[in-house]
Amino acid sequence: MKWRDDTTLSDKAKEVAGAIEGDWRAVAHAVELCVLGTPIKIRGVEITCGEGDDLERRMNVLNAMLEATW
Repeated sequence: MKWRDDTTLSDKAKEVAGAIEGDWRAVAHAVELCVLGTPIKIRGVEITCGEGDDLERRMNVLNAMLEATW
């Protein structure tokens, strides 16, 4: 899968993991990566949300991501 700026999804995931803290654009990228099922790390905690997860699980993961960034 290609990202909007023509980098690969895994390259963007690595970039997001290093730059997410306090940056709304990075948070938006992380949310998108999570929904796509790409594991990401925030402050050393790996977070994964796959396509097979139910809506409640996805919301819990996204809430945890947001709490970890602020």
